Amino acid sequence: MYDEQPPADVTDIRLWQDAQPVLRRHHQDAFPNERRCAFCHVDWPCQPRLWADQADRASRIPVAVRWPGSAPR
Repeated sequence: MYDEQPPADVTDIRLWQDAQPVLRRHHQDAFPNERRCAFCHVDWPCQPRLWADQADRASRIPVAVRWPGSAPR
């Protein structure tokens, strides 16, 4: 399980938690001339990283925007 507390702007904690391990593993290789993922060794940015970035951004979208009509009244 993931123990780190999410930032204050996160509205979907589970989505944020799911994205964090992928974001930590899939990062650009440390060699400046290499445009590859350090985890899966494909061209940077790799698809898992793109999906995790998207999930991280989506985890911060206000609930009323994600699900119109579901905001508390």
